[in-house]
Amino acid sequence: MAWATPAFVRERPRSALRNRWLRGLGLLAYGAYLIHQAVNGLAHGMILGRLPAFGTLPEIAVTLGAFALTVAIATLSWWKLEKPFVSWGHSMRYAASPVAVAADPVAAG
Repeated sequence: MAWATPAFVRERPRSALRNRWLRGLGLLAYGAYLIHQAVNGLAHGMILGRLPAFGTLPEIAVTLGAFALTVAIATLSWWKLEKPFVSWGHSMRYAASPVAVAADPVAAG
C-alpha cells in the first residue's frame, strides 16, 4: 500500500522527469516530429515503391529503419542547428520595453 502514500505519488513523477534518457529524448522530440512523416514516406516510397504501411515484414523493417534515420537526423539537427540557437538565446539579456512599462498601470504607479 506504499504506492498510495502522498510522498510516493508526489516523488514518483519527479524522479521520472529527472531521468537523463527521457530529457535527452525530449530534446529530440520536436525535430523528430517535424521530419518523421517525410522520412517514413520517402523510405517506403524509395525502398518498397508504395505508401507507408505496417502490415508485412518488409513494411515493418522499413518503418523501423525510418525510425532510426529519423532519430539520427533529429540528433544531428539538435546538435548542429537547434542547440547553437538555444545557447545564443540564453546568452541574451532582456530589458523591459519602454512601451510595455508605460502601458502597465502597476509599473507606472
